[in-house]
Amino acid sequence: MPHTIEYHTLMEDQNHHADADVPGPVVSDPGSSSGGFEPSANLTARIEKLKYRRIHPSSLDFPDDAHEFRGGHATVSKAHRYSWREQLAVKKMRVADDMDFERVLGLAIREAEFLAELYHPNIVKFKGFVEDVSKGILWLVFPWADNGNLKDFVVLLNWEIPERVSLINDVTQGLAYLHSRESPICHGDLKSLNVLVDRCGRAAITDLGSSRHVAQCNPNTDVELVESRLQSAQAVNATFSASTGTITLTGNKYSLRWAAPELLLEDEIGLWSDIWALGWIAYEVMTESLPFEDVTSDVVVVERVLEGKLPSLADNAHLQCIRELCSLMNMCWEIRPTERPTADSCQRSIKEMPMFVPEIHNDTRSDRSLPIHRLCELGRMYQSRGEYARALDFFVKALEASRMHGERETLVLCLRNLAQAHRLRNEYMEAIALYSEIWEYYFGKEGNEIKNLASKVEDLADDLRNLAQLHRLRNESSNAIGLSSEGQVSQEEERIAQALHLLADSHRLASQYDPAIRLYSEALQIWTDLGNREGRANTLSSLADVHQLQSEYDKATPLYSQVLEIRTDLGDRRGRADALASLADAHRLQNEYAVAIALYSEVLEIRTDLGDKNGRADTLCRLVDMHWRLSEYSLDDSKNKADALWGLADVHCHRSDYATAMPLYSEALRILTKVGDKKGRADALWNLAEVHRHQGMYTKVIPFYSEALEISTDLGDHKGRADALSGLADVQRNRSKYDEASPSTPRPWRSVPISAAEKAEPIAKAKPTLFGASLTRIAIEATGRADALWGLADVQRRLSKYDEALPLYSEALEIRTSLGDRKGRADAIWGFADVHRRLSKYDEAISLYSEVLEIRNDLGDRKGRADTLWGLADVHRRLSKYDQVISLYSEILEIRTDLGDRRGRADALWSLADVHLLQSNDDRAILLYYRVLEIRTSLRDSKGRADAFSRIAGIHRVRAEYDRAILLYSRVLEIRTSLLDSKGRADALFRLAGVHRLRNEYDQAIPLYYQVLKIRTTLRDQKGSADALSRLANVHRLRGEYDMAITLGFQAVEICLALGDRKGRSAALSVLAAVHRHQNCSGNSACLSEQTAEIAETVGNTVAMADGLKSAVMPYIKFLLRGMMHEV
Repeated sequence: MPHTIEYHTLMEDQNHHADADVPGPVVSDPGSSSGGFEPSANLTARIEKLKYRRIHPSSLDFPDDAHEFRGGHATVSKAHRYSWREQLAVKKMRVADDMDFERVLGLAIREAEFLAELYHPNIVKFKGFVEDVSKGILWLVFPWADNGNLKDFVVLLNWEIPERVSLINDVTQGLAYLHSRESPICHGDLKSLNVLVDRCGRAAITDLGSSRHVAQCNPNTDVELVESRLQSAQAVNATFSASTGTITLTGNKYSLRWAAPELLLEDEIGLWSDIWALGWIAYEVMTESLPFEDVTSDVVVVERVLEGKLPSLADNAHLQCIRELCSLMNMCWEIRPTERPTADSCQRSIKEMPMFVPEIHNDTRSDRSLPIHRLCELGRMYQSRGEYARALDFFVKALEASRMHGERETLVLCLRNLAQAHRLRNEYMEAIALYSEIWEYYFGKEGNEIKNLASKVEDLADDLRNLAQLHRLRNESSNAIGLSSEGQVSQEEERIAQALHLLADSHRLASQYDPAIRLYSEALQIWTDLGNREGRANTLSSLADVHQLQSEYDKATPLYSQVLEIRTDLGDRRGRADALASLADAHRLQNEYAVAIALYSEVLEIRTDLGDKNGRADTLCRLVDMHWRLSEYSLDDSKNKADALWGLADVHCHRSDYATAMPLYSEALRILTKVGDKKGRADALWNLAEVHRHQGMYTKVIPFYSEALEISTDLGDHKGRADALSGLADVQRNRSKYDEASPSTPRPWRSVPISAAEKAEPIAKAKPTLFGASLTRIAIEATGRADALWGLADVQRRLSKYDEALPLYSEALEIRTSLGDRKGRADAIWGFADVHRRLSKYDEAISLYSEVLEIRNDLGDRKGRADTLWGLADVHRRLSKYDQVISLYSEILEIRTDLGDRRGRADALWSLADVHLLQSNDDRAILLYYRVLEIRTSLRDSKGRADAFSRIAGIHRVRAEYDRAILLYSRVLEIRTSLLDSKGRADALFRLAGVHRLRNEYDQAIPLYYQVLKIRTTLRDQKGSADALSRLANVHRLRGEYDMAITLGFQAVEICLALGDRKGRSAALSVLAAVHRHQNCSGNSACLSEQTAEIAETVGNTVAMADGLKSAVMPYIKFLLRGMMHEV
């Protein structure tokens, strides 16, 4: 039944709670003025509480040409404040007389009180107030909103749907903040006119003059007011605005067209009323229309609201493309208030919708061009909603822009998007042309080598798969209409198979075996379908290699056999020899030496016939090794046996087969040590060091070189001593440049003694080492000696062998001082300072760094000064003197900037961010990390970008901002995957899983932890595997899957025991104790908890120790309590 509304009903004000704390008119002498007005004691006390927000009017400057905007109760003027150097909006309250001043002052102070307690990007920021009773001045000060109110902004341009959703999201975020306060705040007058848009396109709620605190007694009931109502009725004023078509009731402080039904009937305003208004704001933003814009009568508006006759959402093109928003708006407009969603629920729903901040350009507003990535986003949005034609338009624009201005990676992305759009429209020829362009970029026209590393290798593999499928679909379509292109399709598919093979090779070389197997298998399928036996053999061989690398010999052997069969059928003798050699290797690795010897012998015969000298030598080497292992190649004389081993190892080294050479040198070293051959022992140590150096295993190199140096010194062997020092210096040089240095230019190996050399293949004679020419004169060249000593000391310092480093630095310092070499002296003192810093001797370190700074300043060495300041800053950071640290890092930043050192600038910003993070200044730290991210992006430093994203994500995780953390960790994972960085990928997955675990999203966390476990197991990272097992056990425990938790927990304990990792063992035992506690196994729980506490105490983990002790005691207490209850 329709509601019957009388016009006078709208004018009644039965509940005046909106102005509960606003004084009513005060009867005074009509002849009085504001000059004699005295505010009430209550108002005076409230003003006094806000005195820290008071602004002196003389600090505000109002430009002569500034516009003024007049409203019902105030005038808004544009102003500047000198100290802030920003544009401001000054809301000047209009006062009719002294009687009105008390009321207006009360209204303004109430709004100021609300705003002073609020801090949120989507709530207008309150700068302060100006109040001078004697002059009748009452102003509120806010930041100036360049883009005006939301109503005007949405009609400014034809904004895209995600831009409109972003504005709605901003309002929802602000409203959710108001509603989530400890004492929830109801806005009371929410509409587009009370939302401002800043220069960045972000919306903020303003005008809290009608706001009030409310409380919810029960989530399923209406809200009730906390503030007391006015004792006396206040007359209602109705003000009609012709420009907006609204009527504002000053008694109730809500606008008619946005008012919820309960307000029109009972005036029971609350949080649910704001939600109704939020639905209308979404309607305004999407349709650019006011509520009931076609209605001129306020009575008709009220009737429609109460009868549920709201505007249709099906007629608007924008809303038709985003149905989930339509559903949310309808929920906001439920007649029963309690059936409407909460602001927090609205916020979660909108977060899932496509959005980005409106792209605002100052140069022109009539014809704007969106960035390429925004065009792509829009295309993907329409594509996901089945709007293929509109998606195609945006993808075409993005591609055109990327051809003109984009980078190559951006161009590839745009090509991929447009190709997929054509494919969905069954436009195969267009899609093939686009995918082929991607092909040529990465593989060249020949398609036989990778020209550019793909930023996302998996995407490139998908492109190849799509291209192959498109060729088949095109062929099927052509055959259906009587055309034939089978030969052309076969040629294209061959190129695709080759490309898949190349991609698989890149994964295999990076030890990414699972994707390599998948890509090889896809290439193999294409070769098989085409009947190309040569391509099939090549791919089978590579696929077998991957399985062999993973010790899956049962899978590798049959594949090698297939290769052998194909090569034999094709009459390819060289290929047959290679297949036989691979088969022999597989048997050798399984210790099936007799079978391996038979196969190697056949390989040797074929390679001899082909004149393949290198292949023959390699096969002979393998045969010697096999006979040795079968004891068919043995020597009674230990020295001769060592010589033979040495010669065999040299052959492997000249073939760059260092892994095989290493155990041979080691065995020769053992024999030479046993027979007391010191010179031979020193040479063997030197060669072992070289083998490790060539593999980049620098931490293992140092002991070998050092021991060789010691023996050569004892023997008076100056050449050997110089070679050892040269090796140490070379290692230091490589390590100072790269964390994982690439092997440097190969140096000649110490050759085998003459007696054994006659038995082995010819080996190149030893030549001077890389730095041998200079270091052999160390006895007479003090500078060279100082360089060698400094390099050796620096190596020891990096290895934390400080006792060895200090005397070396001391000797180097003495030489530099005697030579008058101030720069060298500064370097040596810097080394001293750094050692003291690492030993936590901070006073000595500061003194030494200061001396270095003095020398650097005298020499005008700004780079050296920056390096020294870095060490000094770290000392102060360890002493928690953060103000000094920030000053030092800021100076470093300034120097790096002046020198044009962008990488150094990024490092300085990173350190500054770390310091702010230590001071819990998260917002400042995030800002600095983003500046680091910007620089590293410009430097194309993908690893650095991943590190920055990871650090920012960590901050959001600690702040429980899990959505943001997940997004950023996903970016980290994407980058690590594109870099083929297995360890980094595992770390990113581990952290991503941790966030899901904190959100109790165990179903998402478990598969991620299992991926981590798989990668770390492949990398043989036992510590990392144990951590993953421990976390998995804990998640299964939280899911109540106790058997699985126990199994995984004990696996983690077992690994930690083997590694001696007491901290990890403590964590795993803690999980097991919790499982047993949940299963009421008090004895087991207490035992495990006691072990946890004991281990935690040993490693100094006080938190874990306390938890362990608590868990250990609780079962006994529960047991005693059960006994006491039984007695009762």
